[in-house]
Amino acid sequence: ITGYPDKTFRPGRELNVAEAATIMIRTIKELSPEVFSGEKSIEENIFPGDPWYSAFIRMIILQGGDLPEPEDSKKMIEPITRAQMVFNLMTIISSPEK
Repeated sequence: ITGYPDKTFRPGRELNVAEAATIMIRTIKELSPEVFSGEKSIEENIFPGDPWYSAFIRMIILQGGDLPEPEDSKKMIEPITRAQMVFNLMTIISSPEK
C-alpha cells in the first residue's frame, strides 16, 4: 500500500469505496495471485480519462463483487461499511478460477 501522493496514510480516517477497492485488489494480488489468473492486469483495466480507482473497482465487479460502477464518482468517496468489505473480499477470494 503506497499511501497518498503527499506520503501520508491517514490512518484515523474512514476508508471510502475507492480506497477500499484499491487495498483489496493490491492485497489479494500480492497474497493470492492465482485469484486473478487469466484476468486483465490493473494497467489493462485503465481507460483514458478514468479516475485512478477505476481499474480496482472494475476488477472487483468482474469477480462478482458488489460495488458502485466507477463512473459514479459521488459513491466512490462514501465510506465503505465493514459488511461491504467482508462481502467483497469473500466474493473475490471464493470466485472460481478463470
